[in-house]
Amino acid sequence: MGFEDFFENNRNKQGHYDKHDYRSGHRDSQSSYHERESLIDWRTILMKIRMDKKLKLLVIIAALVILAVVLVLIVVLMPVLMQLFDYISQNGLQGLVDYITAFLDKVLNGSQK
Repeated sequence: MGFEDFFENNRNKQGHYDKHDYRSGHRDSQSSYHERESLIDWRTILMKIRMDKKLKLLVIIAALVILAVVLVLIVVLMPVLMQLFDYISQNGLQGLVDYITAFLDKVLNGSQK
């Protein structure tokens, strides 16, 4: 019994059909129809955005905010990435793996005095 059947049970179950589950193939085709029906219609959403000035302004502002957040993250993380690349160029990937395993050992074992 699918989630759709719980709310939209339009057919009454017949006695021996229910026992032998003859309708299972029909349920599978019905559920695939409901899945196609529940997909988002992107064309309709895009048309609504194009026609509504306030919605268009909201989408543009949201895109600018997301772009600004991404740029700020890049600027903030750039020194960390440069240090990482510098460490890899000096010690190689094996040195980075050794550093990470040593750090994890310290974290897992705790600081012993």
